[in-house]
Amino acid sequence: MLRMYFGKSEIVCKLRNGQIRRMSPEEIQRIKGLKLINLEDDFVEFMYLKRLRFYGWKIGWFDCFWDYDYDFRGKTVLDVGASIGESAVLFSLKRAVRIIAVEPDENKVELMRLNLDLNGVTNVEIVDKGVSSSNGEASVTLSRLIHEYGPIDFLKVDCDGCEGEISEEIQGVPEVLIEWESNSMRKVLRDLRRNGYILSVIQNQWNRLGLVYGRLPKVSKC
Repeated sequence: MLRMYFGKSEIVCKLRNGQIRRMSPEEIQRIKGLKLINLEDDFVEFMYLKRLRFYGWKIGWFDCFWDYDYDFRGKTVLDVGASIGESAVLFSLKRAVRIIAVEPDENKVELMRLNLDLNGVTNVEIVDKGVSSSNGEASVTLSRLIHEYGPIDFLKVDCDGCEGEISEEIQGVPEVLIEWESNSMRKVLRDLRRNGYILSVIQNQWNRLGLVYGRLPKVSKC
C-alpha cells in the first residue's frame, strides 16, 4: 500500500519496503491498490494470488486487479483492448481456460508477450489488430472474432472509445464487461439492453469513465 505525500507538482510515495518514489497523479492512478513489492521506472512487481511482474507499467492500467471480481473459471475470454497483458494475466490466474487477447498497438503487443512469459501464462492467443466496424489488414470486427474464436463465454472490452462503435455486435455472449467513456455510455447501454442483457453499471467518481457488466438470462430447461 502507498503512503502518499502531496508536493507542488508530483506525489512522493513511500512503499512498504521503504522505497520512495516521485510519481505523477496519473502514474499513481495506474497502479493504485496494488500490493507493491518493487517499483522501477519501467517495471512493477506486486502480489496478487502470487508474485506478479510487468514491464511497461506506465502505459498500462492495473485497475482490473480490483475491478474484475467475476468468475472466469473454465471460461473462454475474449479480451478486447488487452494492452500490456494485465487483464490476460488476471483471467489466467482466475482459471480461464483460454484467452484471446486483442491489441493493435505494436509496442503494447511486444510488452504483452514479454509479460505473459514473465508470469508463466501460456493459455493466451494474441490478435494484433484493432476492433472496428469493418474488417481490414489492421482491423477486425467483433462478430468475426466471436465467429473465429468462439464460443466465447466472457467478453471484456476496454478499447479507448471503440465500445460505442461495436456495441451493436455484442450478441449471444453469456457475460460482458465493458469500460465506457461518457460520450458512448448511452449507446452502449441501449444496445446491450436491446440485445437482451441484464446490466449492472459502475461509474467512477469523475463520471467520465465506468464499467458495465451484462449477462444474458439463463434459459430454463423444461
